Amino acid sequence: MADIKEVVHEVVDDKEVVIQETTAEHGTEQDRDMDFWEGVEDERTRVYYVFVDDSLALRIVAGLGYDLEALLGETILFVKKLSDVVPDECQSPAADVVGHVLRFLIFAIADEHSERLNPNVWYSTRLEEPLASRNYLQGSVHTSEPRDGLKPSK
Repeated sequence: MADIKEVVHEVVDDKEVVIQETTAEHGTEQDRDMDFWEGVEDERTRVYYVFVDDSLALRIVAGLGYDLEALLGETILFVKKLSDVVPDECQSPAADVVGHVLRFLIFAIADEHSERLNPNVWYSTRLEEPLASRNYLQGSVHTSEPRDGLKPSK
């Protein structure tokens, strides 16, 4: 379909993971409390659906904040669990399917904006219950190869 775009297709912990962006939902969810840093002048939203082994697992609303130069300065991911195919809690960061999915999505968004990234671009996550918080899922966004090698293939 024209309004669905696959942005990530990977294997995580022996599970096939597909992240799809629904372009028809761009601009929805504007009522969320994005709480961007003060340098953000333009706020946009996107909606992504995550499938794990062909089962719908997560719905992610991405808040994208752009500065005065239209550079991406901040991304906030609001994550809702839709099925039990993903665990509520992180057993360990090495095998955290939810964490891997979110980091793959951040890398895909950063790659898309590679020419339009604020040098201090930052991301954070807001996980809805029953998903437990994963404090390591926030920080600077880099398009270079991460130390742990976790980056989507092209």
